[in-house]
Amino acid sequence: MRGSGSMCGKGCEKKVAANVLLPRGDIAGSGDPMKSSVVKRSISIAGHKTNLSLEDAFWTGLREIARSRATSVSAVVADIDMRRRHANLSSAVRLFVLEHARAQAAARANCAPE
Repeated sequence: MRGSGSMCGKGCEKKVAANVLLPRGDIAGSGDPMKSSVVKRSISIAGHKTNLSLEDAFWTGLREIARSRATSVSAVVADIDMRRRHANLSSAVRLFVLEHARAQAAARANCAPE
């Protein structure tokens, strides 16, 4: 989840617009970046197929997290599934992606010169 920014002296990207946490996409074609249709995909978790419904921005975030960890989306979701405290897997994934984005924003903020 990258934004426009510049490199700080500590080797991390400094966020120019700190209010952007998730990638924005105009999935509905309305011109409104806040409108995103829910996309249902089938994934395999521990050998079992399950359907997961997420907005496209969350699918994008999930793919980016998996790529940064050099693993698959299914492996990340399996880890979320194993650790979740919520009954709904889709909600647990959304919260995970949101927390990941917040942690990245905090890390970039800590990188800013004082």
